[in-house]
Amino acid sequence: MMLCSDIPVRPVIVTSLKYRCAIDWAVRHSDALAFILVGMVFLAGLVYSGMLGDELRYADETDYVVLARNLADHGIFSRDGETHSLFRPPGYPALLAGLRSMGAGPVGYRVFNFAVFGGSVLLIYFLLKPVSRMAGIIAVALACGYPVFFYAAGTLFPQTIASMLLLAALYFSPFNGRMGAIYGLMGGMCFGAILLIAPQMIVVPVIYGFWIVIQWRRRAIGHFLVCLAACLLIITPWILRNYAVSGRFVFISANSGLMLLMGNNENASANSGPTSDIEEIANRTIGMGDYAANRYLKNEALRYMRENPVLTIKMYGLKFLNYFNYRNDLSTVSESSSIRDMAVLATYWPILCLVVFRLLACRSIPLSALEWFGLALYLCAAAFDAMFFTRIRYRIPYDFILVLLAAHSLARIGDICRSLMHGKLSQSAKADNS
Repeated sequence: MMLCSDIPVRPVIVTSLKYRCAIDWAVRHSDALAFILVGMVFLAGLVYSGMLGDELRYADETDYVVLARNLADHGIFSRDGETHSLFRPPGYPALLAGLRSMGAGPVGYRVFNFAVFGGSVLLIYFLLKPVSRMAGIIAVALACGYPVFFYAAGTLFPQTIASMLLLAALYFSPFNGRMGAIYGLMGGMCFGAILLIAPQMIVVPVIYGFWIVIQWRRRAIGHFLVCLAACLLIITPWILRNYAVSGRFVFISANSGLMLLMGNNENASANSGPTSDIEEIANRTIGMGDYAANRYLKNEALRYMRENPVLTIKMYGLKFLNYFNYRNDLSTVSESSSIRDMAVLATYWPILCLVVFRLLACRSIPLSALEWFGLALYLCAAAFDAMFFTRIRYRIPYDFILVLLAAHSLARIGDICRSLMHGKLSQSAKADNS
């Protein structure tokens, strides 16, 4: 068999030949490279977790840890240890409570987050591998090099777990060639877990169900129904719990009113989110229960929107555009960093541009069903979040989808370049032989 070094070439294309050989080597060893890169990131996560120690940098982190402690130590989902809470979704605190029962603390929670992050990266790889090994290893490199994912894994936020569940749901989906009832069951359980962890991601199962029925029609009906039943089976017990402790129907958690008001008030801006000043209104809910406070805040937000329709529509458009921002105004000022912002700018927007390029080239290179779904999901998530407020943190699960799309785009570009190189090598070989 002729080796790369045995092919007669002209000096001008030696570099191209070496590039092609390097790519071929990476594709042949893509499995090993994927695990090595993930292992390196996990080791870095271990060091980072140890450096942070037991420090909790955000108020939300403290909330989750307190809920986990009360659940593990006292068997009650409560922020004060006595009153049943409706404010937070239960998924992430329950997971932390399980880790706490095994002796873990904040460092252990973060280590677990980094393990989940590594699992998410491997899921992207195995989603893309059947289509293109090159796309798979590119996705691993992009995900491991994206600073937002690493930083998020080092915080006690639920988005890292939600990301893995989203990718797992896609792994068990018709997009990956899995249409049977067992795959519908596994996917539905993933969607149910997502809602228990981050109910604002309800757009995911809605778009998923709509898309697979449109794409595969009758063949997907059985998968869809099993998926829906499994999802409802996961979330219904918690909805019944909420009714039992409050006498009210609460879908997962009672914080949508606060989130709606944060994004729709006279002091809100496109990028303010939790930093907008709603203290005067929030103080009126002191002493109210979670359900009553949520309802009051929601009504205040709706009242503002009704009284200011033009400003509300304008702000909605600005918040939608802010979804694609590389930085956010943080309520925890100590965590603001211009260096971190520049790192996100240097990684997020190139990935976004690759996806835009892929969309522009869809006429000559048609998009797959998974690519169309990924694009639709990303835009629908932006449209949904803009009704409240848009943050990089809430975008993280969808950024994994963006990485998947960008990797597919880069792989297509690489295939085109390799074809051009092959053509030049063939022409050069013919010329030398003649």
